[in-house]
Amino acid sequence: MKTPSTLIVGYGITGKNLHREIAALNPDICDIDSAKIPPEHQGRNYSKYDAIFVCVDTPYVSREKRCDITAVEMAIEQHKEELAAGGVFVIKSTIPPHTTSQLNNCFPLTPIIHSPEYYGDTQHCNNFDFDFTVLGGRRKWCNKIQSMLQMCHDARHRFFVVDAAVAELAKYMANCSLATKVSFCVEFFRIANDLDIDYNAVREIFIQDPRINASHTFVYPDAPYWDSHCLNKDVATIADNPEAYLLRQIINFNNHCKKNLCKVNIY
Repeated sequence: MKTPSTLIVGYGITGKNLHREIAALNPDICDIDSAKIPPEHQGRNYSKYDAIFVCVDTPYVSREKRCDITAVEMAIEQHKEELAAGGVFVIKSTIPPHTTSQLNNCFPLTPIIHSPEYYGDTQHCNNFDFDFTVLGGRRKWCNKIQSMLQMCHDARHRFFVVDAAVAELAKYMANCSLATKVSFCVEFFRIANDLDIDYNAVREIFIQDPRINASHTFVYPDAPYWDSHCLNKDVATIADNPEAYLLRQIINFNNHCKKNLCKVNIY
């Protein structure tokens, strides 16, 4: 079977992790900062691509209360002529719900799907090997990307083909859940500390419940809050929805914890 031609646009955390995942496809790499690209991957092997993976940043603009997808739009505009006939853009960047549909309207001749990444950018993600891929968008486009990615995984890897908006919101739900979990554990850390009880001993019992995953339950006394690039921007983006009452309280609590570090009892 012929190896499909692929391009990764953006070589930050997401781009580098994607590169490791699809190394079997020997993808080309480009980044606005060429110094990020390893010497052995400088230059291009192809002029046209069966798939172009967009891995650029989508920061939150607080003064405008929105997720900035400018870099995604620019990536599509700059590389759309490099897409082979039947090729597909795959947005790995986290984007607000309905963005993929809007982009397909803006670029009507360019197939675009969303496939959220779950790599993470903190130590909490180091021990996780995600054995699933979500593909959101028109089914025939998703199926084409699935057939490519199956060359990089064994038969145990699961693929979920869904509506693009489902894929988009599912990623936000995951990150907002992690932020909520951190805040929940921080609150119990503060409660335990106030009661002169060892939080870590409580935590060890807590995570024995098979319904509870141990991830994100560590609390670091010198920084008892969540403060990663992804959580900061993604929680803020969804918290702007009028129905996101809890998330706005989570943000307020997290900001309170940043400003009011509690005195820690050492056990």
